[in-house]
Amino acid sequence: AAKIAEARAVATRRKLLEERIEMKRKNIAKAEEVRAVATRMELLKVRIALDAKAARKAAELKAVAVREKLLAFRIILDKKEANRAAMKAIERNAVAVRTKLLENRLEKQARAYAIFVAKKEKKEARIRAIAEARTQPKSPEVEAALAARYGPMSEEERNFAILVDLGMVEVSADPENPEYNPDEDDDFCPEYGIAS
Repeated sequence: AAKIAEARAVATRRKLLEERIEMKRKNIAKAEEVRAVATRMELLKVRIALDAKAARKAAELKAVAVREKLLAFRIILDKKEANRAAMKAIERNAVAVRTKLLENRLEKQARAYAIFVAKKEKKEARIRAIAEARTQPKSPEVEAALAARYGPMSEEERNFAILVDLGMVEVSADPENPEYNPDEDDDFCPEYGIAS
């Protein structure tokens, strides 16, 4: 009976020991599971951090791309503005050139008109002088003035001066004179003028 009781006690101890070992094994397994869960949590946190970092990097890259596009657009706008400014400068320059050309043309026309008017007045004065020289009878004062004018001249000079005053002879300009203007040649010889 003592052996049976001892065998039962050994069996009970063995059973208790096995249960204790099983519990320790379960505790170890649970601890390992807890550690595994903790490791998974750490890995998940690292992954979340990496994802957040990647998202920030992507956002930064996107922001850089947007900034580059804005910069490119600004460069295009600046070029357009520079082109616009250059075109305005060219237009202002063209207007200034046209204005200068117009002023020069108007100035030439005014000079030409002044020359025309002076020639016309000179011609009209000459026609009046010829008409006055040809009118007869002359007053005694005019006769005395003509005698005083023609008196000191030689006969040849007097005859020539009278022919000029009566419009029967025209005096042509001296081409050797520095003030000679060849543009007025047609006034003296219209039949030999060159058609322009």
